[in-house]
Amino acid sequence: MTDQNEPLDDELRRLFADARLDVSPREGAGEAIVAGAKRLRRRRAAMTGGGGALAVVALIAGGLTFGGLHNTGDQQDLPIAAPNSTERTPSASGEPSPGSASEEPQTPPPSQAQSQTGAPPSDTDVPSAPATPPSSSAPSGSVYAVGPVFGPDGYEALKLGMSYDDAVATGMLSGQGVPPPAGSCSTYQLAEGSSAIRDVSISGSNGVVGFRAGTAQTTNGIAAGATLDQLKASYPDLVASGSGYTAAAGGGAQYQFTVAGDTVTEVQLLAQGATC
Repeated sequence: MTDQNEPLDDELRRLFADARLDVSPREGAGEAIVAGAKRLRRRRAAMTGGGGALAVVALIAGGLTFGGLHNTGDQQDLPIAAPNSTERTPSASGEPSPGSASEEPQTPPPSQAQSQTGAPPSDTDVPSAPATPPSSSAPSGSVYAVGPVFGPDGYEALKLGMSYDDAVATGMLSGQGVPPPAGSCSTYQLAEGSSAIRDVSISGSNGVVGFRAGTAQTTNGIAAGATLDQLKASYPDLVASGSGYTAAAGGGAQYQFTVAGDTVTEVQLLAQGATC
């Protein structure tokens, strides 16, 4: 066996002895190895010192912990600090301290509070202002709508052309007057008074021929006290007559307006062709 392995050993020795397998160290390799060894020793020393310091700290902490637990029975309970009060403490002058005043909650102004609470829903029914009641105006051109209306053919149950007996039968005439003589006229008061109609003229031949108004107004709303401009606006077809004007009332009758200056002073309703 030994003789058979000798050629192999010789061959291996020859190969390992070959100069091509030699490794030549580079320049400065020795210094680098020494410096690396020094760094390794410093790190080990630092780790050893740090581990010792940590062990010391752990021992001290453990001693404090166990010592604190051992002495808890001998210590008195410490008072709990009271929370800072937000109430104002009046100073000697009676004014609140500046610090407490700054901590007082601020109340937002009404406008901000309203904006924060939000506007009411758009579909909420908001009551509108009540409509203005219609005014009961008199006919066109009227300013004095205080009296009753007379015309165009009379006043209430009394009518133009009605005989004296028929007029008495209405019960509107005052008292038991004397019938008018034939061919002439007489005036009569109304039982209701002379406020609306001052008097009624009755002819012995033609019956009731006229009404003299007090506060009564025409069908167009003109009464005593109206202005001339109002009269002309209500009756554009006025006809000048004596101291005033006349205007058709309808049914053959006419209104007669007495004017003084620029004011209507009297209003009458007259039958057509009345002479009294």
